[in-house]
Amino acid sequence: MFAYKPYQILETTEDTPTLPMGYTGSMTLAYCPPIWKMIMNPMVEAINRGELISAKVKAENKRITLIYLGVVWTVLTYITFGVVGFKK
Repeated sequence: MFAYKPYQILETTEDTPTLPMGYTGSMTLAYCPPIWKMIMNPMVEAINRGELISAKVKAENKRITLIYLGVVWTVLTYITFGVVGFKK
């Protein structure tokens, strides 16, 4: 690794571990540990074996993440508009 490089000029490579989504998506996933483990365990196991994360695993993780975030968005929208409602 290059500890002497400033953060702004760091580069990612194919073998660099990354989060399944950005910070916001990953924090949202972390609120539900079973889904977080479902997504992260295959990634961590591949990294521990010294392998790259396959495109199939990435596609499955993206599918699960988008479904979960869609459900969260729907529930929050229902709470906002259905339960709390608008105040005039």
